[in-house]
Amino acid sequence: GGTCTLVDTTTAVVTYDATTGAVSVACSPASVTTCQANVNDAGWFYEYETDERTGSGATIGVGCTAWNSLTPTGSGTGSVDMCSGSVGQPVMNGFLSDYVTGVQSMACGFAAGGVVKRFVPRNTTAPPSTPPIVVGINARGEVQYQKRDMDPGAPPTVKALGTRSEVIEPVYWLEVDRALHNCRHGDPKNCK
Repeated sequence: GGTCTLVDTTTAVVTYDATTGAVSVACSPASVTTCQANVNDAGWFYEYETDERTGSGATIGVGCTAWNSLTPTGSGTGSVDMCSGSVGQPVMNGFLSDYVTGVQSMACGFAAGGVVKRFVPRNTTAPPSTPPIVVGINARGEVQYQKRDMDPGAPPTVKALGTRSEVIEPVYWLEVDRALHNCRHGDPKNCK
């Protein structure tokens, strides 16, 4: 049911209705027909802006992939004068995407104003580190999962990824259809 190529998720636009909680994914422009991967696809990728590069390793936790990118000092301004000191400041983007679909969601994204953004920009003085997933137990016995960014010279920024009601619940699960299950755990001749 999937493709043998990676799915480009760059054009995915995720919106939500704050009153109903309904979330929708659309590709922009509309001429792009697929901008979200599924479990049968080979995977997904996101294409950066011109001068942006991957700045850290990725972390996966609670179904979310978290990583940082880096846009170097003065990049993209076109009028950088190295002698005057107006070189700008490096910017890093803290990304979140669903680890299967490659698209941002309410849990794996940054919701504001009816749109779920894939990343938030932050100024930096050094390349970013891999964002850790922090697991904690609150006073009610709930297990909380958070992505924390610890940038040099700045207080940690925290994004809550999810809460589980019991300590012994499974960390994650992956729903697969019966044909895929038989292919992976049964006789290889069941693979199509």
